[in-house]
Amino acid sequence: MSFYFVDTSALVQRYHVEPGSSKVAAILAQPDSSHLISRIGLVEAVSAFALKVREGQIQMTDFALYRGSHSFPHRGLQNQRRVRK
Repeated sequence: MSFYFVDTSALVQRYHVEPGSSKVAAILAQPDSSHLISRIGLVEAVSAFALKVREGQIQMTDFALYRGSHSFPHRGLQNQRRVRK
């Protein structure tokens, strides 16, 4: 089993096509792998998408779709273990 830490930039690349998105998609699609995301990473991803809205890179409706997506981590990765100190 492989474990991957998904940082904010990778998380954003999962939902917004940009350089590196295909590599992130390949890693996330690997069978028998686990993906770890920090709680602050979720906040940072929402902030990054809000910036993309302000800069006109994505529409507010797209932002709402990302946040409401079943696969967005706050909903779709519920089966992942939480790592605490």
